[in-house]
Amino acid sequence: MTSPATMIRRRSESKTSNATAPPKGPAPPKRSASYLATFPLPAPVTPLAARRGPLRMQHLGLAAVDAGYCCHEFTQLHLSVEWRLDRHVVGGVLENATGQPLFEVREKPLSLHRQRSLLDLTEVPVATIRMSAFRRRKATYSSYLYADTSKKPLLKFTMSRSKLEMTFTDIMTGEPCRLGSTGEQGDIEIWLQRGLSADTIKQPIVHMYLSPAGTPLGYSLDIAEGVDAVMAILVCIAVHDSEPDRKWRAPSAIRMDLHDVASQVQTLVALRHFVSAFDASQVASKPVQLRITSDAVVDVATSEKLFLIQQKQFSLHRQRTLLNARNELPVATLRLSMFNRKPTYSAYPRTEHEETPCAFKFTADDTTVRSEFTDLVGGQHCTIGCDPATDGSDSLAFWLVRGTGEAADVQQTIARLTYTHKSPKTKGEQSVVLDVAPGVDRMMMILICIGLLDEGFEDEHTHPQQ
Repeated sequence: MTSPATMIRRRSESKTSNATAPPKGPAPPKRSASYLATFPLPAPVTPLAARRGPLRMQHLGLAAVDAGYCCHEFTQLHLSVEWRLDRHVVGGVLENATGQPLFEVREKPLSLHRQRSLLDLTEVPVATIRMSAFRRRKATYSSYLYADTSKKPLLKFTMSRSKLEMTFTDIMTGEPCRLGSTGEQGDIEIWLQRGLSADTIKQPIVHMYLSPAGTPLGYSLDIAEGVDAVMAILVCIAVHDSEPDRKWRAPSAIRMDLHDVASQVQTLVALRHFVSAFDASQVASKPVQLRITSDAVVDVATSEKLFLIQQKQFSLHRQRTLLNARNELPVATLRLSMFNRKPTYSAYPRTEHEETPCAFKFTADDTTVRSEFTDLVGGQHCTIGCDPATDGSDSLAFWLVRGTGEAADVQQTIARLTYTHKSPKTKGEQSVVLDVAPGVDRMMMILICIGLLDEGFEDEHTHPQQ
């Protein structure tokens, strides 16, 4: 498997290492393509630190993961950092000179080990890294070739506050080697010792430092010629994990606008495979925006009432029935179970809650939802959920994960709930707006939102305008 990078390719295809001398400094400055083909990436400048020597070329090569990814010359990469869920994570790797994406870092959802795979441009896994689930002062990482974590790991290393400890057998020479790190947060040097003697000279092979202003958030990586780039990337991901979440610089106005647009576009992508827990005929073929009040569900685009919400009086189960607004025939019934530690709702077709089993169940606790069910369309086990917003906003994103365990698919955003504020100057009723992605059972999402609102979301997130 050959890397798409011009500077990272199989060593057999590159020039002989004796033909060139080790670089004495960073590559000459040059303007490069943009991160997303939008704005230029200035070439990073290696930090001027007297304690850091030049990187040492490895004439015979140095590899711990895949010798095919040994850099055939001094290489500069960009490790992009993104905000996902509740933390800044490494999202991908770019070639700094051109801005061309090289690898994507994809994290397994709901993984106790924070399992991440490094995927090439064809989305084929190149390597996988897993963190130990139980750790105290040090975190232990295991690296695997491709995505096969069932076999013995290729290598293990520990990380504690940016301090790396790693021993391995070099694939190129067969000799034992040791990697370590020195430096401060955001400015790290990774060094190599060949052999296990403590007296062996430490050779700098990687510099990792914060990318300069004017470039996307992340780190710049300088990698010496002959070094396994995949090994260096995996180690640098662990270095980022070990550092406390820094206050990253505020993006420029242009980048903030791009981020806002991207977040709105990417949140509700059409599903390739439909998902339904209640009624497959209710799957939306186009994006749907609904307004849900205490007594009705309205199509925002047409202002048409789709369903009426009828609440049973004096019901310990908070029973609600959804009626078709055109003929007032029952479509669905939602009931709260009486004896559960966490509020559990059951959804039934029409009003048949006594004669038939429920279509699906879900738990709702303020701003958290979980539901596990068998997809009516594809027959897969699915999990739907949402978690409290971390930015203090009055909106919630619902996610879907298909499969379980090692077979679990990537987490997808399928719907978004936004709370609308009621003004005392208007007679409008308090409501929420629900955006549903194409391919999603809209009735399933309506019932989940009704249960979520029952559990105090309205009280916690209502801030009437003064």
